[in-house]
Amino acid sequence: MGFTGTIWTVSEADFRGERPRDHDPIAAPLLLDFKMYPDDPRNGVATGYNKFHIAYVGPCWSGPPGGYYGLGNPFACPGVSWPNFRVHSSGGVDGLGIEQFVDPANSFTATGGWVLDVGMGDPIAGRFQTPPGDDHLQWAQADFVRRVSLVTFGFFDTQMPNRHALTPADFPDWPGAGNQKGLPDFESLGMSRGETYAVSDVFTVIDPPLGSQPAGTNVTVEFRGVDSFVNADSIYDEIADDNYDTRGNLLNPKYACEAFRYATPNSGDTKDQPRLVATNMTPYVVEEDLDQLRDARGFLPRYMNLRIVFENNINISPPQTPSLRSLSVIYRVESR
Repeated sequence: MGFTGTIWTVSEADFRGERPRDHDPIAAPLLLDFKMYPDDPRNGVATGYNKFHIAYVGPCWSGPPGGYYGLGNPFACPGVSWPNFRVHSSGGVDGLGIEQFVDPANSFTATGGWVLDVGMGDPIAGRFQTPPGDDHLQWAQADFVRRVSLVTFGFFDTQMPNRHALTPADFPDWPGAGNQKGLPDFESLGMSRGETYAVSDVFTVIDPPLGSQPAGTNVTVEFRGVDSFVNADSIYDEIADDNYDTRGNLLNPKYACEAFRYATPNSGDTKDQPRLVATNMTPYVVEEDLDQLRDARGFLPRYMNLRIVFENNINISPPQTPSLRSLSVIYRVESR
């Protein structure tokens, strides 16, 4: 956390709200353990199609006259000792021309290896024995099959589920066009009748149904509610305004994700509170546990947010994934 230019960010993982679609990806360091067996009739023959890429942290270790390391050459940084970003036992051909093999399954201590480095190696063969640890980074590319995926929707207003920004020019023959509240409008209806309406029950219909999904997969719909939140009266439009403190947050998936991330403070630290405060936000629950979201009179919160949890079957090859063609949310409104 800290300052980024003139923008204060609660966390570097937050979207900063200074440009459209500003929701930066979150990445964590990944510790990689490579075990590569040498060419052998039992192990097969390496073809070199999956080559490794090496990056240097030290900016001048690999300067001219060059070489894999460059330590000790007149162009290297004098007296600089970079931290070890990897340790390895790599084998190779030593200074006497003898192949040194490493058994990855039984090698538990880094011993370095041998490389051809005319800048650092011996004057005849150019072979250089590398240290067991160095500042080199091996680039890796991997394909991961996720078991669980989430799709999060923004909060919608159960009193005005069809709120819109359309004008009479868009639908001149549509009754109520330009109202922006849409129909039904339970808030206005309740005011005209001297009543207050609220949601008493919710259920969903998905297509394809669960019984038609591939074996071992699952699709779950989870709900969360909140009584109020900042800028709930304005529909989110990232082109018009994507600044976190002035944008509309109705139907805003960015706000829904951020509110979920900070729903529970970390050790009471105020900086872990949502930047746009919500009132009486509930946790996510499945449809069967909606009673956990009800108030003392049995009604659900006015603003509802849902997310879809997709569970893939990665225990078979190829993996099986569920699908979703449509999702319908149906709820009952009653007078309090």
